[in-house]
Amino acid sequence: MTKDFESFFKNEKVWQRQANDLFSAAEQLHVGRHGSTDGNAPDPHTHLRGYIKGTLLLLSAAVENALKAARIKQLKSKELFKKGKPNWDVLGNSWKHHDLLGLSSQIGLAISNEERALLEMMSRMARWAGRFQAPLFPDEFQEVRNTACSVTYPDTLQLARQIIEKAVSL
Repeated sequence: MTKDFESFFKNEKVWQRQANDLFSAAEQLHVGRHGSTDGNAPDPHTHLRGYIKGTLLLLSAAVENALKAARIKQLKSKELFKKGKPNWDVLGNSWKHHDLLGLSSQIGLAISNEERALLEMMSRMARWAGRFQAPLFPDEFQEVRNTACSVTYPDTLQLARQIIEKAVSL
């Protein structure tokens, strides 16, 4: 059973497939949106917030899986498991903390300032903003209050796709 888990974990193609599936889901959410609400929500902005958070959470997971696929590909010869568990000394802290900027740095991905800002925002989405109403740590709450963030569609989708394609090409 442990060997099966290790084989699955070490297979960059499985990580990449997950990235593609999640990106496709985010893209479909975007395509299907068309800006209408049913008029029954107590807050008319609920649909829009849900759409944005849902799309960004899916994109964050897609990009994270693509970055991890690239990392697995780079580490093929390393010992990724120790005593049947992922070897965090080899994989690094970025792996388990949804640190997309850290992962991109680990794999040597050249990124633009625009991509850097998106990776920072997506890291927050993956850690908490796409799932919870507040971060788990006060310093991250303060960081968010001091950080301007913008999302534009389809630009954000295209930028995420660009990051995924660059990671795959490594």
